[in-house]
Amino acid sequence: MKIEFGKHSGTELTEIPSGYLRWLVENFEPTPREEDVHGMTSDQIKFITEQRRDLIAASEDELLDREQT
Repeated sequence: MKIEFGKHSGTELTEIPSGYLRWLVENFEPTPREEDVHGMTSDQIKFITEQRRDLIAASEDELLDREQT
């Protein structure tokens, strides 16, 4: 899975530093901010929220994999 924003945009999770993944897991909100969803349908907001939850879960999994090796 690739991250699609910020400093590491376009980078696979396996290539992102652990510190950034930790920040993502601890601080990234699955629900987009109100000002970011202006004009979107509820289905679009739901889709974005699900994508963000998947990203957070994948980041957690990647961190766990790194800790086990």
